Amino acid sequence: MVWMLQQDLAAAGGDWDRFREAWLWLTRQFIDRGAYAIAPHLAALACALAQRGQVERAVELYALAKRRPWVANSAYYQQVHERRVRELASSLPEAVRRAAEERGRARDWEPVVRELVAELA
Repeated sequence: MVWMLQQDLAAAGGDWDRFREAWLWLTRQFIDRGAYAIAPHLAALACALAQRGQVERAVELYALAKRRPWVANSAYYQQVHERRVRELASSLPEAVRRAAEERGRARDWEPVVRELVAELA
């Protein structure tokens, strides 16, 4: 639980190195437990990437995370991560934002997460 809080705090505060370390540790712990366990980490990563200027990618990842009810129906994730991603996504053209959301909803979480772990490690 402490790592999850550190991940969320780092994402909200923009401390990329601390966030990345916490995200990788958590994701490696939960990847074998399925999409329900990984979705919150994708939501946090989307927020962190949006703050780093990777807004279109963040929109895509958040759409993938929202396929899981734990994220989609959580006031916490809506208030902490989704709100920030949406704020930053408002700078994107509507067609670009919609296309990113569609890509996210269409993707399978496991290959995406494995690619992200390799990229961020």
